[in-house]
Amino acid sequence: MKPLLPLIASFVVAGCASVGAELAPGFELSEAVYGERYSGPRPISAKQALRWAVHFLERRGVRDIRLCRLNWYQAGVGGAMVYATGMWKTGDVSYDSFAEFIHDGTEVNYGHIGGTEVFMVARGVDREGKETYYDSGGPDGPQILRYEEIVADPTLDLIFEYASREVLTGLRAQCGTH
Repeated sequence: MKPLLPLIASFVVAGCASVGAELAPGFELSEAVYGERYSGPRPISAKQALRWAVHFLERRGVRDIRLCRLNWYQAGVGGAMVYATGMWKTGDVSYDSFAEFIHDGTEVNYGHIGGTEVFMVARGVDREGKETYYDSGGPDGPQILRYEEIVADPTLDLIFEYASREVLTGLRAQCGTH
């Protein structure tokens, strides 16, 4: 089965239709770069990472998506962090900034097919105007946390290990809305 995973991943990614998201002005599209000695599976392309990120955001119900930034990670988990703005309301919280982390396919031999979601973090405000975060990768499943809760409990700040609070906080000012 493992020899088939790269082949399956390439068909899945190739079949991912382009979806209607806008690129923010000044958006820089960069490909993942692995060293010359790297001989493992090739990462997905930047365009594929963006398509998958939009797919997962839209599947959650995020509207008016504008892609703002793309960062590649090699250590820990090989993947692409796609930052975007948009609109998503769930419960009493309205979210407008998103960080979607996608497997890049370099770990396909370990079962992580390129284009699959690792997690999503969203920043917004609740009905009382408090800064609030949605973390799809919480230890017990998705969780909604006020920023004051994260500050009060150091074990909760893992939410910002890959997704930068500073980037999420300034995203709307940096790239605007759709």
